[in-house]
Amino acid sequence: MVIDPSSLQIGQVVAVREMNYGVQISPPGEGESGLTVVAVGQEHLVLDDAAGSRRSIPLYLIHKPARAPAKSSEAA
Repeated sequence: MVIDPSSLQIGQVVAVREMNYGVQISPPGEGESGLTVVAVGQEHLVLDDAAGSRRSIPLYLIHKPARAPAKSSEAA
């Protein structure tokens, strides 16, 4: 099952785990570094790492984890 792009928001930190046929997006584990969501489009998810590298992942490659990433509770 592909992830629903509306379950992610800009500024959220996520972990990306490579799988056999795609990637899994989930909250980072304790002590695990994460990537910051910078854009959520209709077809791609764009992430930045701490070094400033940008990564674009097609949504069809993202498998929905058992538990969807929690949205940030920060007020805009």
